[in-house]
Amino acid sequence: KLFGRQKNPYKFLSRADCFVFSSNHEGFPNVLLEALSCELPIISTDCQSGPREILAPKSDFRKKSDDIEISEYGILTKVNDIKAMQKAMQMIYKDRDLRDDYKKKAIIRAKDFDTDVILKEWERIINA
Repeated sequence: KLFGRQKNPYKFLSRADCFVFSSNHEGFPNVLLEALSCELPIISTDCQSGPREILAPKSDFRKKSDDIEISEYGILTKVNDIKAMQKAMQMIYKDRDLRDDYKKKAIIRAKDFDTDVILKEWERIINA
């Protein structure tokens, strides 16, 4: 079901076991931060900007040969690769340890985008 725009996505996210994000293009996908704050494992396409920066912050490249990438905070797949997305979904469903590891890391990563953290970063940049 598609429910359209929702004021409170948390009522849906809190019931989920995983968050699957299949965008072809993004800027900064706030929904990934919302999913992380709900301690959800994330599977996302590795579109032009956003998902890699959030889920694999230490990685500065896009893997072209692998169909999925187990990154630090979530699984990345190629854009428009349905088989890779399916493989990642099966992996997260079957591998409880991986799922639990992502759940633990999710809230930690979400805190990196807390208002106080971001404001301090802006202050550092402006005052440099």
